[in-house]
Amino acid sequence: GRRRAVYVITDGQLQDQAYLEDAKAKLDSVSAEVFGIVVRRFASHTKVDTDAEEALKPITSSPHDKHFVNVDMDELASSSSPLTQLCDPATDFGSSIAMGVAGGKHQPCNAYTTKKNCMKDVGCSWNQLSCGTSPCVMHCNETTCNQDV
Repeated sequence: GRRRAVYVITDGQLQDQAYLEDAKAKLDSVSAEVFGIVVRRFASHTKVDTDAEEALKPITSSPHDKHFVNVDMDELASSSSPLTQLCDPATDFGSSIAMGVAGGKHQPCNAYTTKKNCMKDVGCSWNQLSCGTSPCVMHCNETTCNQDV
């Protein structure tokens, strides 16, 4: 039941463009969702940035605009960075990979008010009175978590 996601991050010209088509085909064959992030040095876009975007965007999953972002270095370190929002279902990147019972998408565990709905979300667990983040998600490795599901 886990979804696969790949994040390709570049700060300029892609050095292995010749392999992109084969890599994309392999990722598609295992139903991996591909996200792309171009990190710019400056607030304005340079030719290097736009060339990197043109090379990277086609290998991202569809719709490309929801799976691709071009950010400057300062923005990458901010709280609105795509890297800090990977599991936030309210963001483009997070909504694509987070799963649960709300329309097929994950929502914060404390949003589930019944044990039944809480237990449908593999990232949550019921603790007698409310729904909280599963201890498995916070404290164990993938093999152990998969045994619990």
